[in-house]
Amino acid sequence: MNRYRLWIQQHAFVLFLVLTLIFSWWAWPLFLQGSMPLALLPAGPLLAALIVVPLGFGLPGVKEWLRTTFKWRVRPIWYVVAIGFPIVLTAVPAGINILLGATPSTANWPTNIGSFLLEEFIFTFLMVALGEEMGFSAFALPNLLRKYSVLATVGILALTRVAWHLPLFLTGDTEWPVILLLIPTQLIFTWMFIGSGGSALLMVLSHISIASIGNTFFTRLFSGAEMTQVVWLQAAAFVIAGVVLLLTTDFWRAGSNLPETAVTEDVQSAIP
Repeated sequence: MNRYRLWIQQHAFVLFLVLTLIFSWWAWPLFLQGSMPLALLPAGPLLAALIVVPLGFGLPGVKEWLRTTFKWRVRPIWYVVAIGFPIVLTAVPAGINILLGATPSTANWPTNIGSFLLEEFIFTFLMVALGEEMGFSAFALPNLLRKYSVLATVGILALTRVAWHLPLFLTGDTEWPVILLLIPTQLIFTWMFIGSGGSALLMVLSHISIASIGNTFFTRLFSGAEMTQVVWLQAAAFVIAGVVLLLTTDFWRAGSNLPETAVTEDVQSAIP
């Protein structure tokens, strides 16, 4: 193994993080000038992994990365969890918001729900879910799990996701309470990843579920201050779910049950 590849393996996550921010944030100043429609490019994590994985881990690493991304042979219950938890944790707060006096309105819903769901699924799958999760979940998550404890991994990736979303917070495209939502979401994602034996496809499906269904049909039932209130309620729901997960399972104590792979192997012992 040549030294440059070994160096990339040793610093894989740091390189991934730096490249992710570069690829994702370059649109931010152009957005502020009015020459870009987006303040953040969601494919940044994918582009970063496309560089780090081949250079650091070669063809075996690329194959393992793709296998992790599209691993679909998992117990059916994990599909129910992956698709269902974002819907439940956005629908219940919407109901509570109504009980607190908020007035729901479907004015912000798409006029043709069938066409919207198809188009939204395709766009979210290709541009958002794969763009984020092929980097964060298929590469960074197993890479960190091989070096750190589960809770440390959750903390590192949760803070990474918060930092990555910074342009959206500062431009007002995303409500600040979403920060509280991102942390337990990473905990739930990590639990699903470990429990399924390393399927990042579950995180992709969860991402689609929360973007295409949860946010569209429950968060957008409200507007103005009432929308801000429901986002706070959603953040609280996700935090409660994360606490319940910690108290009722021990996945975070046992550590990862994932097999050693070309992408996640510990290279420290190979350093001369």
